[in-house]
Amino acid sequence: MANHPTIEEICNLALAKLGQYSINYIYDNSEQARLCRMALPLARRQVLRAHNWNFATRFAQLLPNNDSHAVKYPYAHDLPAKWIRHIRMWADEERGAKAERFNIAGQVVHSEYEHLYEEYIEDACDPNLWDVGFVECVATLLAAKIAPGITGSRRLGMELQQEYLRTVLPDAITADSQDDRSNENNPTLERLRESLYIQQNQIID
Repeated sequence: MANHPTIEEICNLALAKLGQYSINYIYDNSEQARLCRMALPLARRQVLRAHNWNFATRFAQLLPNNDSHAVKYPYAHDLPAKWIRHIRMWADEERGAKAERFNIAGQVVHSEYEHLYEEYIEDACDPNLWDVGFVECVATLLAAKIAPGITGSRRLGMELQQEYLRTVLPDAITADSQDDRSNENNPTLERLRESLYIQQNQIID
């Protein structure tokens, strides 16, 4: 596999975990390719939502939405088009004032702030952006999702799901958080605490 894996190589990593032959093209007519096409976008989004990945973190000013109204707050803004998960909201571009009074409803943010800036996780579809830990997460979760359809074994799918949750994802989260050297905006401990996986499993107090 090259430094930046292709979609086919990621699918083949998943297929190898199932003892299956590789595919040459994700849009071919094989059952393996069909199941990978169906499950890969969901696996990618699910892994993206599990942690504040460095490569997928974005910062943007939110555009006003004059057509949406809420009783509680006077202002509305649209979320970015490829928004996956919220990290932090700010009332200024310099990130000096955190925005704490807001509500996200669908693709719209209602708040008391006329200007709104968000740090968020983007749906990073391009595998050239993915780090090695994220690739392994996606491949393992993809294998878990397609295992019943390819092998007929729900048990194998469950075992791969547990491998993803207990080993692959925690290892990738730890490595990604250690790669973040900033002590100003994204300290490692804060990123770990904000990880959905860490929160759900109460690993850090």
